[in-house]
Amino acid sequence: WRPEILNRRRLAKAFAMASALAARCLLLLLGLLGASAWDGKMATADERQVRYPTMIGNGWLASLMDAKTESLFLSGVFNGSDAEHVKDNPISHRAAVPNPLNMGLAGVDVSGNAGAEIDLQEAVYKRRSRLPASASAPEAIVEQRFYAHRTRPSLMVMEYSASWEGAAASVDVHFAKRALHPADFGDFTSITSTRRCSVAGQERQILTWIGTTVGVETGAQPKKVAMAAWVTSSERMEKRRWYAMAAAYRTSLDSADPEAEAVADLQKALEDLQADQVSGHKAGKVFAEHKAAWATLWESGLTVEGRLDVEQAVKSSAYYILSSLREDRPYSLSPGSLASNAYNGHTFWDTETWMYPGVLIWYPELARSLIQYRYDRLGAAEAKAKGYSPPYRGAMFAWESAFSGSETCPPDWSMGQLEQHISADIAFAVRQYYYATGDRAMLEEVGYPLVSKVAEFYVSRVTQDTVDPSKYHIEGVVPPDEYEDKGVKDSIYTNWVAKAALLFAVEASEAVGVTPDAKWAEIAEGLVIVYDAAKKAHPEFDGYKWGTNIKQADVVLLPYPFEMPMSKESKLHDLKLYAQVTDSDGPAMTWGMHAVGYITAGKGYEAQASTNFDRSFANVKAPFDVWTETSTGGAINFITGAGGFLQAATFGYFGLRIQDGYLAVQPALMANATSAELRGIRYQGRTLSVHVRGAGAPWACHDYVDTQDEHWCKTVGTIDGYEYSFDGGGAQCGGCRCCRRQAHDSDSAQSLVTLTLTAGPAIALEEASTRSPWKCRLSTGTAARLALGSGPVHLLASGPDIESLEDCAEHSAQVAYHRLYSKSSRQPVSGQAASAQTQAPRATGYALALGCLASLALLAAAAGLSRAVGRSLCREGAYSEITDDHA
Repeated sequence: WRPEILNRRRLAKAFAMASALAARCLLLLLGLLGASAWDGKMATADERQVRYPTMIGNGWLASLMDAKTESLFLSGVFNGSDAEHVKDNPISHRAAVPNPLNMGLAGVDVSGNAGAEIDLQEAVYKRRSRLPASASAPEAIVEQRFYAHRTRPSLMVMEYSASWEGAAASVDVHFAKRALHPADFGDFTSITSTRRCSVAGQERQILTWIGTTVGVETGAQPKKVAMAAWVTSSERMEKRRWYAMAAAYRTSLDSADPEAEAVADLQKALEDLQADQVSGHKAGKVFAEHKAAWATLWESGLTVEGRLDVEQAVKSSAYYILSSLREDRPYSLSPGSLASNAYNGHTFWDTETWMYPGVLIWYPELARSLIQYRYDRLGAAEAKAKGYSPPYRGAMFAWESAFSGSETCPPDWSMGQLEQHISADIAFAVRQYYYATGDRAMLEEVGYPLVSKVAEFYVSRVTQDTVDPSKYHIEGVVPPDEYEDKGVKDSIYTNWVAKAALLFAVEASEAVGVTPDAKWAEIAEGLVIVYDAAKKAHPEFDGYKWGTNIKQADVVLLPYPFEMPMSKESKLHDLKLYAQVTDSDGPAMTWGMHAVGYITAGKGYEAQASTNFDRSFANVKAPFDVWTETSTGGAINFITGAGGFLQAATFGYFGLRIQDGYLAVQPALMANATSAELRGIRYQGRTLSVHVRGAGAPWACHDYVDTQDEHWCKTVGTIDGYEYSFDGGGAQCGGCRCCRRQAHDSDSAQSLVTLTLTAGPAIALEEASTRSPWKCRLSTGTAARLALGSGPVHLLASGPDIESLEDCAEHSAQVAYHRLYSKSSRQPVSGQAASAQTQAPRATGYALALGCLASLALLAAAAGLSRAVGRSLCREGAYSEITDDHA
């Protein structure tokens, strides 16, 4: 207590704290104003030079955006036959539909010569064209803005305006209007016509196109598509006034009368767009609805200070997936997005294994539609299983699925018959959805029927070992490494995911009150999981020759996402051995899984994690961050790669794991980033964010250690992410001699993590380390700031004791008064006290920072009061390890 010096120090101390907190307040405000300099836009100076065009879409329809593209695609609309009936017909593929809006300017090649831009935030593509001056008109810039309306899903809009120098009242602009020749859209038998409709009391002549698909899959009916559009070939344009054209699309999938509804949708849109012309598209009703819907989607996302390349790739990857998916259109995803016919628009394992996890953590409603797509095709999966000789039981999902769920893999590719892990991949997606949402109704109505049929399939698919009847094998399958296209025995990937599917079928049965088949657990326990004890690594299959080249991620997927227990040594051996033999020009998604493996390996493997992470998005192509399947090409807009990269960024660097009963979080900071925030995480009715602030923070006064304790400050070193020094920060410490800053280490144990519950009921926060476990309650609008150790934090959404737990903020403030050394030895102690030591000063600082905006004197007084409260707690003997001379 030292009363002889207390009074003369108190004033100096209060002003020192005020200065430090005022500085913090300023930095905080600057951070809020300029947290990210990027506005979500990507541009090129000349659209004509773009090799990899971007897209616009809303999950109902989507189109590539270059002036040469004449068609678009509609979700669920395919033309052609399934594999069984392909002899006389083309294989089922996305059916190309006219896109009359995506037209450039008529005449010389000027379309896009003044640049183009994709605004990811608003989901708008902008094309700018410079019209040369003529004898009767000045040089003009014409801007076209295209968007696939998010809340009016049948609608595509093109708005346009012109600007020029000088006093000319108007300019004439001519568009390269396209004729809709039936031969150009051979997926349909079609009719093109015009009709008149009334728009705000005025007659307009609109274009209609009606088409019916030529070929169908087994069990499906031809699809009827209707388009109604208002387009014009020329416009006399006033300066900077906005004009609009639009097209609406309806199909027999969503309407009993597609033509009538397409016309009605267009008529309504034209009326609203005409009213919007007064204020311009940005203030108008039509665009405002679209913009607001995307703003809601972007409430989830990832920002990274210091790594603009990562932030851009994350947002563009999410944009391309979101543009291909919507909640009310359950027709799944394809590797080449909805805007292309890559891989014929089919759905593969890519959806559940690669794209689905990133969708699930941000948009569970969209993830639900992906599960619904599979459930709706359960009958086709059962029919495929029965089609083998001898027939299998249960559900064997198609390797390539289009509309009906029948196998649409071309018959000359063996994967359609032999790549059978996909059924287990789907079951795992159901499990993750159930764990992430707690949606019991989905489990009962969709999940259990699906996973039980998958379990039945694997029971009928295995063969019993002839020597040891407790062992089971799966023979003659193609693993994820599709270079083994003749079939192998005991693919470790296939066997492990089949085991997971069988065990979840048992769990789901019990959850819905059904007695599970005893064979499910028995076979799951007995499935052979190959292992090479000499190499301490997992061979890809029984008989795999080490050093054989592989196509893509296979064994390295087992620790994540499929949570196969293994030693750290074996995991590292697997990563090293398979990195050496993976095709360097293989699919893009592989290296994200290698990054996750090294991130979870922890300290000492940061360089390998960073190298693989950077490689995981090396295939995004300028100027619009469009994904290619391989480094040299392959499928364009390859959103499978986007999905793998998003997992590396979220499940990798933020350490997310969706488990039975809790969400695990174990963040680390990627190389060259100073901070990162994962926003809009959805878990069991809650919305959370995780913020990680890295090393290199400035020195600050350490208020809760005696400022004259020079020995302690010089010897304590680093504890739980903070570095301590006696006068190490000089004047930066605000007059204190014992200083603290975040340690210069990017390991997760050195990162300051803030967990915030932004919406939903309270959730329990549990420190998962066995060293010093604790639990507290995180309420809506509150945050917990933690200096994490080596173990993850668990977020528990259920349990009878959540409301009775101590609030995390109170918990943090209370334990902050523990000393970092014991009263006997005066040496630092590890665990809860050291971790929590960072909390109260920070909580007090943020509270007082608001005060600094009003009055520095008030701030100083509050600081003194905070200090006195701390001493009072100690004086009252609240903590036995604190003695008077250490208070």
